[in-house]
Formats: sequence, structure tokens, C-alpha cells
Amino acid sequence: MPRSLSNNLLRSNAHCHEKLCCKRCINVLAYYYISTTSTSNVKAKQNESRNQREKNEAALFQAIASLQGADECQSFLKDLCTPAELQALVDRWQVVGLLRRGLSYRRINEMTGISVTTIGRVARFLHDGFGGYDAALQHSEHHTPNKKSASH
Repeated sequence: MPRSLSNNLLRSNAHCHEKLCCKRCINVLAYYYISTTSTSNVKAKQNESRNQREKNEAALFQAIASLQGADECQSFLKDLCTPAELQALVDRWQVVGLLRRGLSYRRINEMTGISVTTIGRVARFLHDGFGGYDAALQHSEHHTPNKKSASH
């Protein structure tokens, strides 16, 4: 996916309203997952050009960005992903929160059963990735269901 499109998707979330916050957080997470498992890590189809793969990725990201709210995102991701793929997303998002709390890889592994390899990969992208985790964290910290803010 062209970096400019991903930046536009992230930038479009800058003025998030509470009603759309879950959508935007899921969009960022889905973007991260798709971008890290697509062209660079998955064997490309033999007859599909790089340009076509990028167009197909962009179409998927646009479809995700068009969803309204957490319920639609949940339904879409459950349709799109196998249970194992969805669990991988959930596991990675859980690791993000635990790493942000300062827990060690070993402790996270003991608490969750998530592999140290996965934890390390999440940590690497949390620090040196595309910024998707940070954007999702920023949005989710400002709009958690139990957290009151002055704008609500």
C-alpha cells in the first residue's frame, strides 16, 4: 500500500468523534495487521503485479475505513478473518497494552500464553513501525467507555 494512503487514513482520524473512535482504532489495527502480512511477508500470487497488489490492498483499506462503528468492524473482521487470524489480532492488541504497562516479554508470555516471538514482533512495530499502534492507542485512551473526558 502506498505510504501516502496509509498516512491519509491515519490523518483522517485526527479529529475523531467519540461515536467513531472505535471504528478508527479498529481501522488502524486492521491496517497494521494487513500491511505487515501482505506484500512483504506473504508469497505474492504468481500472476499479480506489485501495482495490482497495492491497488487491492488500497481497496481493502478503503472498505475498512468506510465501516461505521465497532459492530460493523467486528462483523467485517469476523467475515474476513479465520478464527485463528482474528485471535492473532486480539493477541497482538493485548500485547500492546501490556508492553505499554512496562511488563517484560517473559511476564506477558506467562500471563497470556502468547509466544515471546509474537511479543517481540509487536514490540518492534510499537517502536519502529508505521505508527498505527500509537494512533490506535491515542484514540482509545481518549475514548474508553469508562473514562470521562471534558468533551463528553
